Amino acid sequence: MLEAVSKSGAVALSDDVSLLETQDALRTSLSTDDAVSPPDARMLPTKKPERILWFYLAAIAAVALGGIAIALWIRTKPTGHPDPANWFNVFYVLFARNEPAGLILVLAFAALLAFWLGRGCPAFSRVWAPRPQFATVVLALLVFLLATAGSSLVFHQHALTADEHMADFQAKIFLSGKIQQEIPEFWRPMVRLIIPTHAAYDPAKHVWMSSYLPVYAALRAAFMSVGGEWLTNPLLAAVSIFALAGLTRNLWPQDRWKPVVAGTLLAVSPQFLVMSMTGYAMPAHLAFNLFWLWLYSDEKKKRFWLAPFIGVAALGLHQPFFHALFVTPFLARLVLSRRWKASAWFAAVYLIGIACWYLWWKRFFPAFSNSNSESAFGLYQRTVLVQGMYLALLAGWLAFPVPLLALLGFSQLRKLPPLLLDAAASCILTFGFYIFVRLDQAHGWGDRYFYGALGCLILIAVAGWDVLAEKIGRPAAATFVAFGAAAALFVQLPVRCFQAEDFVRPFASASAAFQSSNADVVAYEPRMAWYSADLRRNDPALEKRPIIVSFFTMKEEEATLLQKTFPRSRLISEDDLASFGLTTKRPAKAD
Repeated sequence: MLEAVSKSGAVALSDDVSLLETQDALRTSLSTDDAVSPPDARMLPTKKPERILWFYLAAIAAVALGGIAIALWIRTKPTGHPDPANWFNVFYVLFARNEPAGLILVLAFAALLAFWLGRGCPAFSRVWAPRPQFATVVLALLVFLLATAGSSLVFHQHALTADEHMADFQAKIFLSGKIQQEIPEFWRPMVRLIIPTHAAYDPAKHVWMSSYLPVYAALRAAFMSVGGEWLTNPLLAAVSIFALAGLTRNLWPQDRWKPVVAGTLLAVSPQFLVMSMTGYAMPAHLAFNLFWLWLYSDEKKKRFWLAPFIGVAALGLHQPFFHALFVTPFLARLVLSRRWKASAWFAAVYLIGIACWYLWWKRFFPAFSNSNSESAFGLYQRTVLVQGMYLALLAGWLAFPVPLLALLGFSQLRKLPPLLLDAAASCILTFGFYIFVRLDQAHGWGDRYFYGALGCLILIAVAGWDVLAEKIGRPAAATFVAFGAAAALFVQLPVRCFQAEDFVRPFASASAAFQSSNADVVAYEPRMAWYSADLRRNDPALEKRPIIVSFFTMKEEEATLLQKTFPRSRLISEDDLASFGLTTKRPAKAD
């Protein structure tokens, strides 16, 4: 074996070389060999891990323990339990219900990692892998297939939240050739009884539409036109893998395996996969941001000048904040670097785009400019707790290797190239912004607000991979990533999918029963069941039957009129709601 290493030209060995030097030389030779090799189960001892690894491992364990403590504490409070009298505590209920199990998995992985570090980080001498380009295609295909399967098996092709439903609501309006949908005259006096959550109604014109910006709904409409709207996010997730691979190649052109490391860390993260199974706009934000950064990362190519157009589209996906937070450090870099031509071009395109989106909201959502948005921002005691919960969500929903690698990457900020410095700033700005936002993210899987910056965090983690390789050797670092990725895919992801499916199933069952009722009108009282207000969903043109009507605020004369006009009606009782699995009883009083 020593002779083979010497002949490879990777290292030169003397006659009196020590065993330790021989192992280091062999490890170096193997790490620089790009040939595809069969698996080799032999383990190589490596250098003793540095103290900083233990420190970061303890920090990850502390975040996980803190998150578990918060979840268990919330369970002792009314806000941590489903209550039909409280429609707005889903964020706390989900955290209290799901995060102890998810964070225990993080602690278990940390314990295994500590044991591995204590043993000197033994590594496989070689790990078989396909060629990088083929690996990227496989990762993208795996992500697409898992997300597609999960949209049916986990989420039952049900848009759980109003945010998700609004995208399809507006997509249907677009497919009818309109931007706003006129409401039939009969329903205008009673529109409050039938309007879906987050739909904007204009009483002057008697029209309604989504209150969000339209780009994501337009994407859904394109797929909806062929009956495949449920494929939108799986395809966007696959695009994210390809964009991340291209971006990573631009950043590390001499290391053709970096795109595989980056793609793997993103592809097996439960937050990435589970959100890609939903109808949220977040997968579009991530895909657009990564595509933007791929264009931006190589200013020598003509495609660099296309980046601001993608950015304007990203601003208009549904809310502008996510792309704005992501892109700010990169735009600031253009100015700080005195790249005046690029700065002027990006500024001009973005300003025109921002003006267009502002006029869209002003034109189609008049309440936007009159709303009191100041109360949403400020310093509140609750936001400190919520930020701790967000941090725990990141630790619990990212693939197991990412937290340690990201910490190692952040530890080398002074040594990182400018684009990675900006990526780090993008992560910090995106996360830190919500310290000053009064409202929590409500529903979501993982830290939904951070989702658009996931690609930046993965880039920092890839930089951390180099740091880890320096400290314990490349074979050991590869072993860590491979084992952690496998554990994330086969342990972490199934747990998160089970949690999501368990939560979604009752709402999907109730919605299916509502929509399939043999009636013209289905009436129910949202206050009878927790988090059931979003079940009030109607076809934008009100042509599809049944029409879902809420009893909440219904007047006696309106009830009489509905009974007379629609004799084929169904009243959903509290027992019916309970039979779907919804929570209809208030919990026992908590201290």
